Amino acid sequence: FGPIRPMPRRRKGMTFAKTDISLDVDAELLREELVQRGPGIGEKFEEAVVKPLQKLALETYKAIYDTMPVEQQQDCDWIKEQDNAREDMKLYGENGNSEKMRIAVEAGITHQVEDSFMEPQRRRLAQLELQFVLNTEANYTLLEHIDALQRTLKAAKEEKLEDPPLISRGQKRLAEQEAEARRLDAQKDKTKMCESDPAAAR
Repeated sequence: FGPIRPMPRRRKGMTFAKTDISLDVDAELLREELVQRGPGIGEKFEEAVVKPLQKLALETYKAIYDTMPVEQQQDCDWIKEQDNAREDMKLYGENGNSEKMRIAVEAGITHQVEDSFMEPQRRRLAQLELQFVLNTEANYTLLEHIDALQRTLKAAKEEKLEDPPLISRGQKRLAEQEAEARRLDAQKDKTKMCESDPAAAR
């Protein structure tokens, strides 16, 4: 039963209400058994069955874990960290939190989550970070924003991000800001020349 297990984390939040049964006749039979002979469904089922079993499972897991050799404890911890990294990447990739997504991706790299899972997560991170840089331009100086756009566009290319409108928007804004930086540099050079040699400036 999903919520009883210490791992994977995605199953811990499962409830009877979220379960699915492929045949209607089976669903009806199960509901009748739970209501007529069992503790009931919904919150009654959670309180009478799930929570006591969760408590027992966690206590048993901890008791066994504490008696394991250190190497086995480390293996369990490693698997748990991998699971947490996978779940965090899915969570923050879905809700669009680029900062927490980066932390989760770094955890996935550290704990060697499989490449087949990591590749789309890295692409999602590249997308989120480029979006963030474009949408928070006011928080940067001109040169800082240019650097951030260059970095995130490079990451998008390296991760093979397929989001042409976003990449085009980023490239266009980068070109505009680089042109503005060149204009400001030329203006500064002209000002310096005026200050050092007014006659030459004229």
